[in-house]
Amino acid sequence: MKIDGSDVKTLATGVFGFARYSPNGKKIVFVSTRNGLGIMDADGSNKATLTTDPGDNLPSWSPDGQKIAFTRTMLDQNQVPIGADLCTVDTDGNNLIDLTHDSNLSVYDLNPAYAPYGDSIVYTRADVDFADVYRVEISKKTLETTQLTYNHDSLNPYILPTFDLNGLYVYYTSGSNGAEMIYKVGINGGTPTLLATNGRLY
Repeated sequence: MKIDGSDVKTLATGVFGFARYSPNGKKIVFVSTRNGLGIMDADGSNKATLTTDPGDNLPSWSPDGQKIAFTRTMLDQNQVPIGADLCTVDTDGNNLIDLTHDSNLSVYDLNPAYAPYGDSIVYTRADVDFADVYRVEISKKTLETTQLTYNHDSLNPYILPTFDLNGLYVYYTSGSNGAEMIYKVGINGGTPTLLATNGRLY
């Protein structure tokens, strides 16, 4: 579809959603109702399966278009969600890596976003009480993880993190019950800066 809403085309059926264009605009990754992540050319051709786990969701492209970061929700024997890990996979479906293993702690790792240079990923780490922003350095074999925010308000989760264009700051949203806020924080944490509340800039 064009940005004016015209020229709507059906590229695929049986797609759940979360379609994302690759950085060069030539590919689309999506969540499939057939379980897992799928990938296709931007015109809908050459569809392929990336993953087959029904808990795979929220895909995000690496800047070079070679990898996909995503959330994998883990289920117990009764198919009840018990947590979610942050994972990556190559765009050909190989080299699937679990980066966090947080589902073992009944924690959900959500909303991944790559740094501009592809060396780290920010994400939301949520449990029943709080949601904070974390960063994992995927360029290091140790997969060093840094907590960027320390939320003490269970009614205002910190979500949807994304890097600035230079990779020096992380922006994220917070709020509920009609109060929406935008913050920024350094890539190593520190005191967050409030940028806007309900459209009002600071």
